[in-house]
Amino acid sequence: MITIPNLLLIAGTGTKSGKTTMACKIIRQFSELKITAIKITPHFHETTPGLLPVF
Repeated sequence: MITIPNLLLIAGTGTKSGKTTMACKIIRQFSELKITAIKITPHFHETTPGLLPVF
């Protein structure tokens, strides 16, 4: 079993509903916590300002 503390999952099937914006605001609000964020999407997105791509 994998344990991931401080995990928040935001999901939805539509685009342009504010999921990424909401996630960024939550992460910023709780910046004192060690948070790992991963965005999974089936379509291409331009890099959101303030996010760093991981390769």
